[in-house]
Amino acid sequence: MTSSSSSFNTLFVLLLFSVPAWAAQSPLTVEIPTQAFGRYIPAPIHGYLWTSQNKTEATRGRSVALVPPPEAASSGWHSTAEFLSEAGFDVLLVEPRKGERQYQRTLLEDLQSGVLFLKADPRVQAQRVSLIGSEAAANTAAHYAGANSKMALVLDSLVLISPDKLIKTITFFDALEKIKGIPVLLLSSKPAIIAAKKICKTSCRSLASKETGQGIVARKAVLEFLLRPHG
Repeated sequence: MTSSSSSFNTLFVLLLFSVPAWAAQSPLTVEIPTQAFGRYIPAPIHGYLWTSQNKTEATRGRSVALVPPPEAASSGWHSTAEFLSEAGFDVLLVEPRKGERQYQRTLLEDLQSGVLFLKADPRVQAQRVSLIGSEAAANTAAHYAGANSKMALVLDSLVLISPDKLIKTITFFDALEKIKGIPVLLLSSKPAIIAAKKICKTSCRSLASKETGQGIVARKAVLEFLLRPHG
């Protein structure tokens, strides 16, 4: 094992298991300006922002936008957001709008609004933003990341939790295949999704897991990936 690998492993263990209890903090409730795609400007999106007090050389200037499916209560993801914040990342938990007729378009707007918020907000001013989407938000995040070849300038990495080949008409495999230059982590209990890394045109890792990103195994995999998305 090289000295650099040893140093990284030591850092990772310290981040995962040795975060002091006092480091946990309550999030700020924020209003995220909605980046609408050529239509009326909707009301701001609600979200929760954790600004980490534990930044390291590996996490300084790096943030995470965490987007659960619209049907889920965002409160169920607070512990995951807090975990990543304690590890040194600024984290924005986006609360997707519910009951919208244009489901995919609305979710795309919510994803993009969260990413741009992290880049512009003076409390964060993220230089590198990773995007985590779950279920329908994972499918939509794949479409967002694969929109064009310049998306690698927008996103540092992409974590897709429990996507499916089709969720509310939002396809997955064709979107995954279009992503270029953005490292991807797939978390799923479905063999077809895990096997989909073969069609990636970018660096793609996978973890077969029944956890939805909130169990310790999934969190460990996500944190390790976020710290070193490019290997």
